Amino acid sequence: AESTKNGWTVAISIVDDGGNLIAFTRQDHAKLVAIDISMRKAKTAVFFQGPTKGLEEEVTKGGRTSLLPITDFMPLEGGIPIVVDGRVVGAIGVSGMSGAHDAQCASAGLAALGK
Repeated sequence: AESTKNGWTVAISIVDDGGNLIAFTRQDHAKLVAIDISMRKAKTAVFFQGPTKGLEEEVTKGGRTSLLPITDFMPLEGGIPIVVDGRVVGAIGVSGMSGAHDAQCASAGLAALGK
């Protein structure tokens, strides 16, 4: 709903606590590469148990390029964990626009799950 409201075309992936895809959607005209990136953002958020924005900063500003070879690692903003009772139970990954816009959509999705 957030992406549609703003006229953004994105792919959205939701994974469980093991990084397994449990839900996915790709809006019409979203770039095909957004499929893979959204899945990787979700997996990265669940595996590292935190937002991918922090990892993006570690790699780009902190120089932690040694993280890059990790399978399915995607250190780009737009992946956020789903936390219930202090435990990571999954994650949402969004791709298709800027990192900030992707994160905005992921946060809106997380808020919708909480309702």
